[in-house]
Amino acid sequence: MAPAGPSSGVVAAIAVCSVCAVVLVALAVYFAYKKIKQRRKCEGQYWPAYEEEKNCGQNLPPLPPPAIEGLI
Repeated sequence: MAPAGPSSGVVAAIAVCSVCAVVLVALAVYFAYKKIKQRRKCEGQYWPAYEEEKNCGQNLPPLPPPAIEGLI
């Protein structure tokens, strides 16, 4: 007669899946915390390096050189 409970293979699979799920949730919470902390770090303050890095895709055309007459 076979035992009535679940086999050891099923129990092991459930345990492994549970551990993986806990690790994935912990990683998601960690990265969400880092993202929120980084976002709040720059809020309400002037951070020129961060603003420059954030807007680096918007390259403006270079300024023309000043007129020679204005330098004298």
